[in-house]
Amino acid sequence: MEKGNANRYALAKVTPQGDSPLKGKRFYWLGSSVTAGLFSYGEAVPEFLDALYGCQSLKDAVSGTTLREKAPHDDSYLWRLKEGKILKPHTPIDALICQLSTNDAWDESLFGKITPKDCFDETAFDPKTTLGAIESICAFVKKNWDCPLFFYTGSFYCDFNGPAYQELVRSLYQLQEKWGFRIIDLFNDTAFNQSLPLPRNVLMHDGIHPFRAGYQLWWTPNFAKALSQKS
Repeated sequence: MEKGNANRYALAKVTPQGDSPLKGKRFYWLGSSVTAGLFSYGEAVPEFLDALYGCQSLKDAVSGTTLREKAPHDDSYLWRLKEGKILKPHTPIDALICQLSTNDAWDESLFGKITPKDCFDETAFDPKTTLGAIESICAFVKKNWDCPLFFYTGSFYCDFNGPAYQELVRSLYQLQEKWGFRIIDLFNDTAFNQSLPLPRNVLMHDGIHPFRAGYQLWWTPNFAKALSQKS
């Protein structure tokens, strides 16, 4: 594990990149282990973006959690967002960035369905399904922040629940047509997945979770580019 987490890849060793369109931007991150940095000592994209480009990130990430609610008052993405422990409603932010959780891909029967394109009534969304939870998040963000909303995927993987996750990514694009959020799609970006700055076993702990090296050298530049675009 230490190879991709070697001291030379640590957050403390990062050299700031100077002026950047991201400088001073305030981002809220909602996610699970990939956002948290489970196998990188908690140093993930939010931390590297802050150190490299001068952003300010609020991170709400709990490993093992899903977008969908499994039970009332659980640690799901949706519940944490609504609970507001990290980000209070109407707090000024420049964007909300939500991880498409790989944990939701373990049970395709709970993906649920997308409501009709003209349906924006929160009571119509089923928070116990993944797609219902995403729609609920979209509606809640619109109501309480009305800020740019991004969903991001992990890089491509074919092991574990990769095929089911791919289906979830496809559904995310269908939801984008309805809600207008932006997608940072690492999963389907062929050039990104083929252009590795270091051997994969130095970048990734497994198919899903990066090491420090993976976050800093591979993932973070892609996020910086996506978040810097004006539209």
